[in-house]
Amino acid sequence: MKRNVKLNFQIVVEYLLAITIVLNCNSVYAAAVTDYHLNEIAAILALALVIIGAFKGGLDKRILNKWGRVFAIYYILMTVFIFVSVPGESILGFVSRFIIFVPFMALYLSILAKKNQQNRIISSFISVIVLLSVVSIFFWFFGSLLHALHPNMSIQAHWGRDINYPGYFGLYFERQTLTFFSYFGYRNDGLFTEGPMYSLCLIVSIAALFFIDEFSINGKLRKESKRKAVVLIIALITVMSFSGYAMLAGIFFLRFVTTTTKNRMSKKFRLIVSIFILIIGGLMVAAVFVEKQQTSSWLIRIDDVQAGIKAWLAKPVFGNGYGTYAVEEYMSSFRWWNTGYSSALLSVLSQGGLYGAGTGRAHEDRRGGRTLSGHIKAFPDESGKLCAGEESIGSCKAR
Repeated sequence: MKRNVKLNFQIVVEYLLAITIVLNCNSVYAAAVTDYHLNEIAAILALALVIIGAFKGGLDKRILNKWGRVFAIYYILMTVFIFVSVPGESILGFVSRFIIFVPFMALYLSILAKKNQQNRIISSFISVIVLLSVVSIFFWFFGSLLHALHPNMSIQAHWGRDINYPGYFGLYFERQTLTFFSYFGYRNDGLFTEGPMYSLCLIVSIAALFFIDEFSINGKLRKESKRKAVVLIIALITVMSFSGYAMLAGIFFLRFVTTTTKNRMSKKFRLIVSIFILIIGGLMVAAVFVEKQQTSSWLIRIDDVQAGIKAWLAKPVFGNGYGTYAVEEYMSSFRWWNTGYSSALLSVLSQGGLYGAGTGRAHEDRRGGRTLSGHIKAFPDESGKLCAGEESIGSCKAR
């Protein structure tokens, strides 16, 4: 009985960690003006899991010896970086993320791998995303689409600028409206700052279901995995993100060409279909690329690259400082209404320089949203109102 209680407690902590990881993926809570201390919570949960694993005999000398030298070098590099490039107000977040979370997660994954259970964290992540998908589809359909339900709360977040996100019980938020073929209205942003952020989480979950052997039997998805994939794909459709659709098509393509078959004709058929898909996909990407060149989003992305390079070259070795937003100084004046940033690589280089890029990753900056992986897009429509987000087919207009 005690063994079951311990096991259940471990699973609960794993799910809490998965929830925290999801919330850290550019959710409204991660960008909120109010600090919810998600980095600190994730660090505590990772530490707790290692302690649980150690008590259950999973942390042996082999694992400690394996990671001992790596951590020694890692901590030396991180200590130097703290003294050189981390401002005082960012130390707590840096320590939580890089000094505690990263090393202890590596230890815990090694503990799980020892028992061939290394996919438990990603499995928990998928389950959380599936649950959020069901919730978001419900509120998008009955709230954003039919208006049978209405927002009952709101959270203020900083995503390029201070934005008020109306929400439903803190589980689903409305922000972005767009024109998608004949549809005009809210897209399904889930509890994320914008659609592409939600789309990325959905794509990661779908890819994991399709390509991790644990979720398949003899190359075919398990029934439970199929049900989860269907829910995730439906949610992705309601997000209405071209990048999400493109990545989903890529997943289907890879799944198609990597599925083994003994039939020679079937192999030839797969080759022909694969070539056809590549041609059609290439034409679609080219068409969207040409369309994007005519939008403000394209001009802003070009300026992002230029500003990022200038900010990095100003301090190429150690960067301008962890958590700083030096790129804003080098942005063109035409985009005064959009100081968000979309280049992850140049964000890392501008904040941490070559040293930081080699030893860790940059930090989310609340003045410009999450600069590591977030794509900040906000532009004024004909009425002068700001509309955040253009990562979709069609035009985005403020509602």
